[in-house]
Amino acid sequence: MRLSWILLLVALAGCGRERKAEAPRKTAPAAPVRITHFYASPPVLERGQRATVCYGVENARQVRLDPPVEALRPLYHRCFEVAPQRDTTYTLEAVGADGTTARASFEIRVAAGSAPAREVAPVASSLIAEFVATPAEVSPGERATVCYQVAEGVAIRLEPDVARPAGPRACFSIAPRQTTAFTLIATEPDGRVERRSVVVRVR
Repeated sequence: MRLSWILLLVALAGCGRERKAEAPRKTAPAAPVRITHFYASPPVLERGQRATVCYGVENARQVRLDPPVEALRPLYHRCFEVAPQRDTTYTLEAVGADGTTARASFEIRVAAGSAPAREVAPVASSLIAEFVATPAEVSPGERATVCYQVAEGVAIRLEPDVARPAGPRACFSIAPRQTTAFTLIATEPDGRVERRSVVVRVR
């Protein structure tokens, strides 16, 4: 009788081990889809002019633009041109691997006509065409995306020196620990300097 009880206990222990081994493994949840930036420059046009639209996404398997202009791909940074004939709202939709979506929109306004031409004094062209941070406010540990566009042939640097911008147009990611003003400095070969700043607030 004692031997029978021992055999029964061994059999039950073996079944327990098998059930434990067959327990399904937990999989890590997919990272959330995010639109890091989506903007147009300039946001106001005269009819016939073109604007540059830039976007960037993270953890996306598909992106769509409404109204459709061209086929888009999930990229960290890409720009293309649009030429709306009337005020137009553009909406970017990014779809994540788990099926969740993120959306962002902006409006490009088109002036009805141009003002009469008049003589004006010539002004120096801008060295910095664009310098933006998205989002402009983050939580501690959250990252923001900074994008810039400058004229060809200028030297650029960033203060504080948290990244080394290279090329006339690019984006990079930052994670400020406190509210910080970032300044992009562009310098022409002849010595002319232009500065532009953006503030990323940490709430």
